[in-house]
Amino acid sequence: MKRTLMAFTVLLTVICSPRSAMSQTFYATSPSGHSLRYSITSTTEHTVSLVNGSNNSQFNASSNVVISDTVYYEGVAYTVTDISGQALNVPMYSLTIPRTIRTIGYHPFSSNPNMSPIHYYNTMRKLYFNADSCESSGGLWAAYNYWMPAFKDCHQLDTVIVGEHVKNLPYKL
Repeated sequence: MKRTLMAFTVLLTVICSPRSAMSQTFYATSPSGHSLRYSITSTTEHTVSLVNGSNNSQFNASSNVVISDTVYYEGVAYTVTDISGQALNVPMYSLTIPRTIRTIGYHPFSSNPNMSPIHYYNTMRKLYFNADSCESSGGLWAAYNYWMPAFKDCHQLDTVIVGEHVKNLPYKL
């Protein structure tokens, strides 16, 4: 009986414990009206990463996608600091990257055919780059293959507009 009660107490504690906010993902509407998926990266610094999982049906080759610098989840403001690998493997015409972005992952704007069953040949034609201290963070593979930049698969990209406050563009992008 004592053993059963102790097991029940442990189970109840696990079930009733709050979920870790660090593993939480949520959707927020961007300034361009797209529902984008974010993952909390720090609850103390209130930061999130844009991650894969947006509904692809809301995008097309004429979509002008704007990534917000701040998103809200359960009444808390979070700063968008990262764009993870394959975060926006969707068709789009233009993309606006905010000043708050610090890192951009591997193949963030089109999928890698070796990693995903869906492969979009990125249709992005315009990039509004406003991140003032951004670097590539493509993980181990990108560290060894520095020639694989974040915009490698953006073959139709013909216009890049750099914000006035941007002092330099990272070499590995």
